Amino acid sequence: MITIKIEGIEEKATEYGKVIKLKSDSKTYSFFTTKKDGGETKAYQQWQKFGFSVGDSVEAEVEEEKGEYQGKPFTRRKIMYFGETEDTPTKTGKSGREIIAGINERLDKLEKRVDDIEKDLNTPMSEKEPVDPLDEETEIPDLDTLEDDIDIDDLE
Repeated sequence: MITIKIEGIEEKATEYGKVIKLKSDSKTYSFFTTKKDGGETKAYQQWQKFGFSVGDSVEAEVEEEKGEYQGKPFTRRKIMYFGETEDTPTKTGKSGREIIAGINERLDKLEKRVDDIEKDLNTPMSEKEPVDPLDEETEIPDLDTLEDDIDIDDLE
């Protein structure tokens, strides 16, 4: 697998079918949209699924073939299929990078909450503001939903 940073995309009709060419670092990588039997190639199916565009970095399995055209040597770089990178959209429609960013955001909120709880635990009672239990904004736990921490039979 190699990483290709897509700098340009070209679609071209040939006598063998439509070809999509990706330009990257002065190299060209290509794949056909259809196989000889008329079905779509794996690379093309993934191309459609992931919706890659200019600026994306993609992982791809590439077969290189040396050849000669009009007396000059060249290398044909055929994309067999695409792999997934942290920028590749997942089944959720978000890329790995977006999922990680969401997780990090939740972790930051959780860390802030833990810091607030630790700060509250370390604050002496004399410095805390009194809480009015009848204030509607004060959250009182529902005693019916609390689980018993002590089994009465264990006390006997």
